[in-house]
Amino acid sequence: MDAETALDDAYFDYCPWDFAGRASAGQRATQDAHQRRLAESGARLGQRCHVSPAAGVFADTLRLGTDSYIAGHAYVTGEVTAGDDCTVNPYATVRGRITLGDGVRIGAHSSLLGFNHGFAPDRPVHRPRGVHRPEPARSPGFTTPG
Repeated sequence: MDAETALDDAYFDYCPWDFAGRASAGQRATQDAHQRRLAESGARLGQRCHVSPAAGVFADTLRLGTDSYIAGHAYVTGEVTAGDDCTVNPYATVRGRITLGDGVRIGAHSSLLGFNHGFAPDRPVHRPRGVHRPEPARSPGFTTPG
């Protein structure tokens, strides 16, 4: 494809690094509106950032440096700060209190979890505090953990 070829919006969900050089004027206007909505919620985004509308961004704090992006289907929550030239690639998960320096790449399908689930030390992880589970289901050849 050359710079004159219009690209489908979904292309940038998976290849957001191409947005700055290949997006149409309409696509840029849509991204600007999306970033304004994020900024109204307290996000601070550097120049030439791209945040895919297909990403699940529900951060209490979001700071992205210049030339950073969040790709489609990424999941971002908590207090996330990224330096310049950082990427959260498709399907990556970044949750909790996370600080990234400059030039950090979070690969597709990777997870960064910056929190403790807060489980009681005397209970198995699959049984958090206060959660009651009914009797396990049983059938020949299959038993759920009880």
